[in-house]
Amino acid sequence: MPFNAPSADSDLVIPTAGGSAPAYFNFGVSWKEGEGKYKLSKVITITPRYIVKNSLPDAILFREKSVPLHDQSQLDPGQRVPFQTFKNQRDHLFTFAYPGLNTTWSASHYTSVNTAELNTL
Repeated sequence: MPFNAPSADSDLVIPTAGGSAPAYFNFGVSWKEGEGKYKLSKVITITPRYIVKNSLPDAILFREKSVPLHDQSQLDPGQRVPFQTFKNQRDHLFTFAYPGLNTTWSASHYTSVNTAELNTL
């Protein structure tokens, strides 16, 4: 990744090591020139590319489409978690549901860099 520009925003996709199925870490990377005595340096910031936040009054479940639930799949009201590992490198599709037995999952929602809001499940 070249850091020639004075400042920029980009994404960084890194394949995970090991495991039976390939997965990819997704990060946001930004850099800018340092200030003061650090003017000749670049300040590099690495952040989660996607953050899922529950603004609903009830807990929800979320997952990548066709991927089993994991330990951080339930979000309580007001909670947010970074979502940085995807099984599919190109299509990042989420599904949502309310917790419970025989739960029904929502249709797939495509992720993008912009905020995506779900009004109903």
